[in-house]
Amino acid sequence: MERQGLSHAHRSLHFRVIDTSGERTPYDPDIVVHRGSTLFVLDVLDPTGEGRTRVDLASRFLAQHSSEIVFVAIVPAGRIGETPKEAYDEIFEAGQLLEAVARIREQDPHGFVAPFLKPSPPGEGSGETDRREDG
Repeated sequence: MERQGLSHAHRSLHFRVIDTSGERTPYDPDIVVHRGSTLFVLDVLDPTGEGRTRVDLASRFLAQHSSEIVFVAIVPAGRIGETPKEAYDEIFEAGQLLEAVARIREQDPHGFVAPFLKPSPPGEGSGETDRREDG
């Protein structure tokens, strides 16, 4: 990210997420990037197997924290359609990391976050995408 001109930090912010039982669960995203008042949080998610716990945590994080946080999920190749839309604001496959970095870098630090089109899971709708709703 530094080589792409994007200052960032690894596991520098620590959040608490309330789980279904009312307990507070620690959540430390992989990478955070500040662009003006907007905070981009990048985290690796795998919607299968044990990775499902992290996906559920990401969904609760998004529901409970600021609308000025943009959650960017990085998933293994071929897993975008298996990742629930409520688990991310934006999503990229691991091989698209440079695209994710470019998207963040190009954001106006003093303006609105440009809309991201969420891909529809296989078999849902006509294959069109949904616009992310900014709060």
